[in-house]
Amino acid sequence: MVSSVKGSAFNFGDNGVFYSAIDFGCRKTLSAAANTTKINAALVEMDAAGGGVILVPQGIAFNPVTFPVTANKLAIWTVSADAVHWQGNSSIDFNVTGNVDVSGHVKATGALIARGEFCVSQQIVDPVTGASIQMGAGIQFLILNHAATIASLNVVLPETPTDGATVRVSARSEITVLNLYAAAGSSIEIGHTVASLAASTSVGYTFNAATAKWYKV
Repeated sequence: MVSSVKGSAFNFGDNGVFYSAIDFGCRKTLSAAANTTKINAALVEMDAAGGGVILVPQGIAFNPVTFPVTANKLAIWTVSADAVHWQGNSSIDFNVTGNVDVSGHVKATGALIARGEFCVSQQIVDPVTGASIQMGAGIQFLILNHAATIASLNVVLPETPTDGATVRVSARSEITVLNLYAAAGSSIEIGHTVASLAASTSVGYTFNAATAKWYKV
């Protein structure tokens, strides 16, 4: 497999090979269709070499690709300054372990995670009693950094959440009365709200697009 690796590739031995899309002719100056043709050809070449990952730098546009039907593991990572978007073929079983959800989230299709993204998205606030906080779109972690107990606080979950999105609200000190609300177009499942948060605790939710509801996790 090493002999077929392009010039800018990183060979991790049994852990796989990371190829640069640049080595397969992709360019910012090309159209999305032209880059897609090159990436599809690269996937075929990678499959013949035993699999691997294509790294697509920020700014190179491409359309959905066609993965070869193969037992080899093939994936595409599109890398930008603040996020990594990835997609893989059906031979990849992505297992999320440890604390990866502390700074990112994945989207799953059935038992196989087919597409997803990993990015830091947190909002830190030092709230006062009676305040209302709207979590920003795409925010996953609302960190309430108040030093003293708060009698009451209102928190609205993010607008236009995607299917499988997760959020977590954490409190540095006690919140005696916590009022959680869903943004317009969604709701929190009955029985899944919390009335308060103790110091150094948190509550998490995941969104289901089919029901347009948030569920406590």
